[in-house]
Amino acid sequence: MIASNFEAPRACGSCDSGCDDSCSNNCATCTGGCNLGKTRCNSCNCRAGHYFQGGNSHNIANSGCRDCTAGKYQDQTSHLSRSCKDCAAGTSSGSTSRTSPCPTCASGTFQPSTGATSCLSCSGSGTKCNTGRYTTGCAGTSAGSCTACATNYYQSQNSVYKTACTRCSTCNAGQFYTCNANSGLACTACGGGTYQSSDAHRSTSCLAQNTCGAGSYFSGSIFSAGSCTTCNYGTYIATSAHRTTSCTPWPTCPAGTFKSGATTRSGGSCAACGSGTFQTTNSHILTSCSSCAATGKVCGTGQYQSGCAGPSAGACSSCPANTYQASSSHRLASCTNCRTCGKGQYLANCAGATGPGICQVCNSGTYQSQTAHQERTCPSCASCSPGYYRDGCGGGSAGTCVACASGFYQSQQTYATSCYPCPGCPSGYTRTGCGGSAEGTCVGLVCPALPAVSSAVLTYSNSERRYPVIATFA
Repeated sequence: MIASNFEAPRACGSCDSGCDDSCSNNCATCTGGCNLGKTRCNSCNCRAGHYFQGGNSHNIANSGCRDCTAGKYQDQTSHLSRSCKDCAAGTSSGSTSRTSPCPTCASGTFQPSTGATSCLSCSGSGTKCNTGRYTTGCAGTSAGSCTACATNYYQSQNSVYKTACTRCSTCNAGQFYTCNANSGLACTACGGGTYQSSDAHRSTSCLAQNTCGAGSYFSGSIFSAGSCTTCNYGTYIATSAHRTTSCTPWPTCPAGTFKSGATTRSGGSCAACGSGTFQTTNSHILTSCSSCAATGKVCGTGQYQSGCAGPSAGACSSCPANTYQASSSHRLASCTNCRTCGKGQYLANCAGATGPGICQVCNSGTYQSQTAHQERTCPSCASCSPGYYRDGCGGGSAGTCVACASGFYQSQQTYATSCYPCPGCPSGYTRTGCGGSAEGTCVGLVCPALPAVSSAVLTYSNSERRYPVIATFA
């Protein structure tokens, strides 16, 4: 009953002078403990949880204390308030006759309005966020706001209620970590010159690998810092502070040259083979030429190694005049000189494969005036003009031409060593005109005057070596 919502009345008092007997603005007719006809009450107010609906003592049905409805409360006691209080924003109540402020919205709910009978679900009515953000502060009077995901966290959906971002997981060795607030984790392979050796990491970059100096090459992977290894023979790297993974082959050289100055740091250059060396190989990296004396063309007796130089191992040539080579299977670059002979000698038996030869005495009619020579013959003694003979030619002297002595003659140009004696004549004859280059003739003795000769025939007689005179006298 409405009357039950009143405060318990106290003793009624008489109406004050000048007071409205109807008490229409104060309370209904007092009941219970108040004498009838007394319309002024000391305490005729509403209890907490109710509000007063005004009336007068003559219309009790339209007046009295009524229950506060859901969403409202009244915490006053003994009052005549004509309304209940609304639940504050951030609170709600679904019950009636509430005597205290409405309870705060539970976790996960909110209420921005007053006088609410229930709180709103954050998940259903709270602020919705897009990728890279999550809802915070949904409580009390607020539907919350969108907050960016912290580092290493992400939220990949649009228009959703999320109270937290998801933490990105980790990356493996050889990768670097990227956590995109909108899309989540991305593990990317380390790029050139970098590495990552740790597993289950969140490193956002890879580490720089080691670098190598000139003369070494780099070995490594995206999982390690790498190491440096010296270039193999025949290769080089000239660059310093590099990560080159292989060394460069030395440039090759042509035949007749050798690789000079090449190291693990330099490709070097090609230099010509020196004297007494050769190189027949093309496109090579040999650092020296071969020795002609050690590996050149092998020759036999009577030969020497010639033309061993540059790109050629040489050839075998016959020993030149006055030299010899008695060795077989050799690489000698020259033949040995034959021995030398002195005056009155000539060199014999030195040629090709034979020994140094021997010195022979010049034959008769020859001579040799040179000393320390290798002449193979002695010159013949020179001939002299008629009337002369060669004197002293032989041994080491050419001799000289000497005029025939008296009683001697030489009618020919010859190297004869003497003149002929003038020949004798038969008895009764004498030699006349013999000497120098003429043999002369035999003539008869001079007789007394003879008769005149009418004719005469001169006939040369070989046996008598004269012209006998056959005369006819008159």
